[in-house]
Amino acid sequence: MAADSSKGADPPALGWLAVSLVMVALAYEPNFAHGYINYNESGQHLAAIAELARGSLLFRDIFVQYGPLHYYIPLGAFEALGYSIATLRGYFLVGEIAGLLAAYALAREVIGRRFLAGVAGIALVVLSHHPFWSTRWGGWRFAFVYLAVLALLRFSRTRRAGWMIASGVSTALAFLHTYDAAAAAGAGALAYLVFEWAARRNFSELTRTSGLYAAGIAATLLPFAIFLFATDTVGDFWRQLPLANPGRAWLQPFGVEDLSSTILFPAGIFLLSIGMVIREAAAGQWRDGRTLGLVVLVSSGGLLYASAFRAIRGPQFETSLPIAVILAVYWLGEAWTYFEAARESPQDRLRGGLALAGVVLGILAFGLADIRAYAGGPLAWGRYQLNKAHWVPRHVGADVLNDDFRVIAVEGAGRARVPGWQAEEIEGITAYVVEALPPGEPLFAYPDLGIFNYFAKRPHITRFQIPILAAASPAWTEELMDALREKRAGVALVGKGLSTVARATRHTGEYLPEAQAFILANYTLAGKIGRVYAFRLEAEE
Repeated sequence: MAADSSKGADPPALGWLAVSLVMVALAYEPNFAHGYINYNESGQHLAAIAELARGSLLFRDIFVQYGPLHYYIPLGAFEALGYSIATLRGYFLVGEIAGLLAAYALAREVIGRRFLAGVAGIALVVLSHHPFWSTRWGGWRFAFVYLAVLALLRFSRTRRAGWMIASGVSTALAFLHTYDAAAAAGAGALAYLVFEWAARRNFSELTRTSGLYAAGIAATLLPFAIFLFATDTVGDFWRQLPLANPGRAWLQPFGVEDLSSTILFPAGIFLLSIGMVIREAAAGQWRDGRTLGLVVLVSSGGLLYASAFRAIRGPQFETSLPIAVILAVYWLGEAWTYFEAARESPQDRLRGGLALAGVVLGILAFGLADIRAYAGGPLAWGRYQLNKAHWVPRHVGADVLNDDFRVIAVEGAGRARVPGWQAEEIEGITAYVVEALPPGEPLFAYPDLGIFNYFAKRPHITRFQIPILAAASPAWTEELMDALREKRAGVALVGKGLSTVARATRHTGEYLPEAQAFILANYTLAGKIGRVYAFRLEAEE
């Protein structure tokens, strides 16, 4: 699968730069600091980062769903640039763009034709970049996967030890950032080692290759292991891994009612690739770099794609697509090559034409029917790109950034402009908490309002800064309820309606209802601002 110079691969630096600049221009959100605040997503990070800054320890004092880099990288950005919504969103956007550029580097390695490699780069942004979520979710998580896969393919082509070590380092960085990304990178490496062993039957070479990969992982994870043992948080870390808690509602699979032709289109690309691997293996042709490359891409990309089919509805499906996009353009190039070579007979030309037409139609159906749906279709997406200097994206569509948006007059918000109603809600609730709770007194913000602990600079009663995350485990639920009964936060906040997690998973009720019942039984309603109710603890007689 290595690039063929006869097809114009390995574009000059000017071509690389031109495509990269177009990708950055398409992905950059000029109003990244502004727009509606998702309390759950922003609160998870802001609350955890604030606790880290106070000296709390990950895993033991702070419950997190991701690896340490997911919090320490933005913590460094906060310390350098200031604690604000803009800094957090900027971190996510920079990570998003880095991932897209890493995917483009992978596309150049896989796709032989200069023009098609550039098409793949642009398609990566058009099909997998979501303007709203690019500044609120993801970060660097996928960049490490693409770099790990790229290093594997480079090693396959050059046999240089440094590339296999680099793949191990990238896999470990993926693990330290987001666990599903590490699984995808590791799946590609495992598939590569298995197929290369089957092709070479050389145990000493397998030992060397595996050792290089393991050395990259070990060298990268060693400082983290030392940190866990030094802080006695090994057990806390293990218990927070998804592997140890597969019952989390948002990790459960999609329902059948969610499947659609547009969601299933990329599966056709992976099935085509798997079919070609089987065909070449049966014909004894699978020892070349192309088949090994397909195996790696299908293993890593297929796992990322499959992991998107989980209960919670969010941006994970779109952001899992880059490897599928790369494979689609790769097969377009292969179909064109087959069509060019099919000159010996009318039957060959017909087969070549049908192959090319099939791939083109599949890509068009995938590209035009699916991903731009959130923008209102391809034309609406184009209008957004031309006018995005004046718009802020929503989950679906966009709003004009006008006087309806204003800066939040709360320390820690920065210069972010949000809808006026949300600014009033944040300012009112924060002011009430600051007045009602002395510094150092804990605030309980249910079900997912931990962002107000950040704005009001009040500690949490437990390590579950987003309380409903404790619902994933009976032991965690008991831990939170014990703390709620024993610490008796002076103020409790309750959001109106269902949390974003409950809505996204189509849950019929709220998670952790026993916490809400405890508040209603032991607290007195003090007031309501926007969609948030504030409760005061009833005085004990």
